[in-house]
Amino acid sequence: LGPPRSGRKICYAVDTQPNKSLYRLCRDVDLAFLDGMFLPEHQEEAEARGHMTVDDGARVALRAGARRAILIHISPRYTEEEMEKFAEAAKQRFERAEIGGDLKQFAVPYPDQDE
Repeated sequence: LGPPRSGRKICYAVDTQPNKSLYRLCRDVDLAFLDGMFLPEHQEEAEARGHMTVDDGARVALRAGARRAILIHISPRYTEEEMEKFAEAAKQRFERAEIGGDLKQFAVPYPDQDE
């Protein structure tokens, strides 16, 4: 045990679109797991199906002040080769965004720790 310290904050939101409640949920979290179902060029389909593009998810995390974002819930129609497009789109919007995957693990440091 050590001295008392601040905890870590995580948000998890899929099957949603950008909205005020989502921004509040993600405000200043250490790690945001967010919907990134579609590539940006499929924006209309994302909206019609109640999802976000990877760009939307990264933008929510950035604007909400999240320390880091993992974009998840990606449509299975995309191939492994297309996953690079997801990573590029996420990083272009928010440098600290990355793409999640099955069984992938992520460290969540305490706010007073360097990553």
